[in-house]
Amino acid sequence: MNKFAAVQKIRQYLAEGRHVVGSWMQLPCPEVAEILGSQGFDFIGVDLEHSNITRDQLPNIFRALELGNTLPLARISKPDSYCAIEALEQGAAGIIVPQIRNKSQLSEIKESFSLPPRGTRGIGFNRGNGYGIQFHEHREGLGQQPLLIPMIEHYEAVENIDEILSVDVDVALIGPYDLSASLGCAGDFENVKYLQVLGEFKKGCLRNNVPIGYHIPGNHLSKDPKEEFSERRQEGYTFIVYSADICMLRCYSAATNAAFSAAAAVS
Repeated sequence: MNKFAAVQKIRQYLAEGRHVVGSWMQLPCPEVAEILGSQGFDFIGVDLEHSNITRDQLPNIFRALELGNTLPLARISKPDSYCAIEALEQGAAGIIVPQIRNKSQLSEIKESFSLPPRGTRGIGFNRGNGYGIQFHEHREGLGQQPLLIPMIEHYEAVENIDEILSVDVDVALIGPYDLSASLGCAGDFENVKYLQVLGEFKKGCLRNNVPIGYHIPGNHLSKDPKEEFSERRQEGYTFIVYSADICMLRCYSAATNAAFSAAAAVS
């Protein structure tokens, strides 16, 4: 898979206002990655913040995603340069950074995870550059410009949004649960305080010409995914992270059990 070409395609789509859709992966299983990677997502965010996926499992998970030409991204465990470089060297094509609240957190990662001359990342052979086989292509492409996606998950980040977005990023992604929790209304996405802060976030992104992203939890079956996706698109979000492997498994299992129970009651 030509990951840099896929990254550039995502950038082009976002620049044109076209949608980009992916999901989260939390189960430490290459077979799950292979299934997700074959479903036509533009990317899968491998979640290192809220899962027990470890560094040594990343190469096989990334390989499995790449089999289906699905771009592997990594949500690192915290806003830390070392965590970002670690994931990139295992083969991630970009980094989703959680809990960003200010410019300094993000600019440090931005500088450290790009190779010279754009950044200060050290040079070594690793899976990210094909163990040296693709070193020159990597040095001129993905090694210089991996995707950088800060997650806006606290009201302080929204207050600092212009400062944060002065760093060159590809997307600003809302984390709805943490953002609502920071306002004292965890999971209440219709709360007036949450909607007001969300509006300020969107205005900030528009001022800075940065595409906006949203995580649709997708952890229930009461709403059609197409309907949820359409609503977010109408609201201006072009980078959508829908649900997660564990939510899909749980929801489908619950729906199947409910169907069996209903059939048994009728019979």
